[in-house]
Amino acid sequence: TASATIVVLGDTEAYTKVADLNEGFLNLGVLSKQEYDSTVESVTQFYRERGPVFQREEAIRNASLSAMQFMLIAKDKGWDTCPMIGFDPAKVQEVLNIPEQFVPVMMITLGKEDESGQRARGYRKPVGQFVSYNGF
Repeated sequence: TASATIVVLGDTEAYTKVADLNEGFLNLGVLSKQEYDSTVESVTQFYRERGPVFQREEAIRNASLSAMQFMLIAKDKGWDTCPMIGFDPAKVQEVLNIPEQFVPVMMITLGKEDESGQRARGYRKPVGQFVSYNGF
């Protein structure tokens, strides 16, 4: 019953856009031309050296962080969201004609929560049961 479903994609080739992404910093004088060129070169080299597996993993990490931010902003605006896995990424890619450089990471439903059947929240583990400090 959600109002929308968002498909969150990771871009395995995002690193190739580092020049465009940092151009604003160059134009505003935040980065000098030398710093800009160095950033573009080092980021591009970093991703290329690590290869396709790293590029895919990084695309998933970045998309996941973006999805989290989207969900937090949506909640702040009064919307409710739910992240979804368990779908067939290849089928989603096919049906939506998503280019191969993009990885379907998750879906997020967006809508308003039906509070009429809301139950009390269940037991939550104490933080000490799943968080450790300074080692395991």
